[in-house]
Amino acid sequence: MGYDISEDPYVDPHTGLLRNKIGARTKAQLNKAEAEITYIIIATLTTGSRVDALEFDSQLLCDIHKEIFGDIYKWAGKVRTHDISKDWAYFAHAPHIQPELDRLSKELRAETKLSGDDREAFVDRITYYYSEFNAIHPFREGNGRAIRTFLRLLAIKHCHDIEWAKMDPDRNIRASELAMSTSTDEMRAMLEPLITKLD
Repeated sequence: MGYDISEDPYVDPHTGLLRNKIGARTKAQLNKAEAEITYIIIATLTTGSRVDALEFDSQLLCDIHKEIFGDIYKWAGKVRTHDISKDWAYFAHAPHIQPELDRLSKELRAETKLSGDDREAFVDRITYYYSEFNAIHPFREGNGRAIRTFLRLLAIKHCHDIEWAKMDPDRNIRASELAMSTSTDEMRAMLEPLITKLD
């Protein structure tokens, strides 16, 4: 499921690919380089991070995106300026992205249900934030990886972990589609077994 790339300033019209810093000329080359580069960076970001010192806001999400994709895309860490869609969804209009990120940042600052021993409340709130950030889709590419890294760090701060490696990618697409159209129930059902309490 790809993005609609018609008249997209992020796309090189000669290759049909996102303009990139690594010289990829085919989709296979770009996918391979992305996978190799981002895997290592994500693993580094989510191990040994001093999560207590992190401010979980839109700036952190942008910083994470830049860290993951900075070697690949010049615009890494910057919210997109072009509207995008997938087969099943239209994401937030570009002018609405920053206000929506600011709204979620404010909610995270006031959040009280992530702390404590109430697992059901914790899963509910992670479901909410995952669904909301995904609906905004603030970046031109790499939203899922940046958002999941952000949420895993948030979970670790609150003595939980999210085992994203166990997520079924196809189920994630279905759950994301349903979260934007009808209900977050499938998203919650997908996330619930991925979330564990840290000792």
